[in-house]
Amino acid sequence: MGKEKSLQELEVERQKAKRELKIAEQNVKILESEERRLTRNQRTHRLCNHGGLLECFLPPEEYSDEQMGIILKAIFHWPETEKLLKQVKNGAEQS
Repeated sequence: MGKEKSLQELEVERQKAKRELKIAEQNVKILESEERRLTRNQRTHRLCNHGGLLECFLPPEEYSDEQMGIILKAIFHWPETEKLLKQVKNGAEQS
């Protein structure tokens, strides 16, 4: 049978395990923060790309934000637009 550890040795191991746990918890926080940053960057990139595409068709110097909202609401409620969106989505999923 193996040598039994003394109380002092167990205390040393416990303290070492606590330090390792604290380091691991800090690493988790760092990784979560990095994940949030990357998600935020992806969203910003996507918004800029989509906004740029929208500005090709609705130049901001010609339409106010309110006018753009009215136009987009109307366009996206047309049955033809809904049908086109479904077709584009299905086509993209098949690729």
